[in-house]
Amino acid sequence: MSLVFSSVTHAAEHSNGLPSSVMSESAIRDSNMQACAERLHFDSVQDYIHYLDTHNIDMDSITENGVPALYCKDLPLDMKKISGDTKKNTFIMIMLPVIKKINQQIEDDRSQLISLHAKQERGAPLSPEQKLWLENLADQYDVSCGNYRELLQRVNTIPASLVLAQSIQESGWGTSYTARAGNALFGQHRSPGNQNYTVTVDRGRVHLAGYDTIHNAVSAYIHNLNINPAYKHLRQIRADLQARGEPLSGYQLAQGLVHYSTRGKSYIRDLHHLIRGADLEQYDDISLADNPPVTVSFQDA
Repeated sequence: MSLVFSSVTHAAEHSNGLPSSVMSESAIRDSNMQACAERLHFDSVQDYIHYLDTHNIDMDSITENGVPALYCKDLPLDMKKISGDTKKNTFIMIMLPVIKKINQQIEDDRSQLISLHAKQERGAPLSPEQKLWLENLADQYDVSCGNYRELLQRVNTIPASLVLAQSIQESGWGTSYTARAGNALFGQHRSPGNQNYTVTVDRGRVHLAGYDTIHNAVSAYIHNLNINPAYKHLRQIRADLQARGEPLSGYQLAQGLVHYSTRGKSYIRDLHHLIRGADLEQYDDISLADNPPVTVSFQDA
C-alpha cells in the first residue's frame, strides 16, 4: 500500500459529551491533529471510494499494513446511495482511523499514569509538572488524585469492535439523519446546560448531542463508558481480562452495557450479533499506519 501525501432508547448517559476539562483536551488534540495534516475534500461518497481504490486501500491492505491515518471529520451526506458490502466497508474505513487514534491517545495517558505511579512507589518525588498532569488526569476522569486503582480502571481503551458495533447499531452504518447531520453516532442524549449543539428526532421529542467532528463524537462516547457509574461493570470486565493477561474483547465488554439502552439484554444481544456477524473483532488488532495524517471532509470544503 502506498499513500501519496436506529432507534433512540438510551437509559444511562453521564452527559452528551465530555466535561469541560476533557472536551478542551480533546479539542486541542483534534485541532493539533488537523493542523499538521493534509486536507482532502470529497463531494460524494463515491469520490471517497474512488480515492481509496486508487491508493489500493481496502480491507486486505489495512490488515497487512495498518489503517491509513485518514481522519474523516464528518460523514458523506449521500451514504444512503451505497449499499451492501460497499456501505459496510466504507463506514468502517471512515470510523476505524479515528477510533485507533483516540485509543492510542488513551493508551499513552495510561502508560504515563502507570509510570508515575511506579515512580511514587519507589519513593521518588514527582516533579511539579508531573503532579499537575496527574491532577488534571484525575479531574478529567472524575476520580480523586490519590485513588490510583480507580483511575487506572477508567483510563483505558475500548476495543474497536465494540465502538464499531455501537456506532453501526445507532447510526445504521452511517446512514441515519442524526449521524450525517451532526455526527451523532452513538445516540447520546443532550444533557441540560451542555454547550454541544443538538440534533432533534422523533418530531422534536428527542434531542441528541451533535458534534463538530467524528473525533469528538467518538471521544465523548468512550469517555462516557469510562466514567459513567452505569458502566462500572464494563470497566470491571475490562480490568479482569487484563489481570488475566487476556486481550480486550468487545464481545465480552458488551455485557457491561445493559444500562446503555432501555432494551437491556436485547440490546446486548444485538451488539453480539453485530460483532460476530460482521466479524468486527478482526479490527481490534489493526494498527494505525505511519503515513502523514490526512484530514478528510465531505460537508465543508
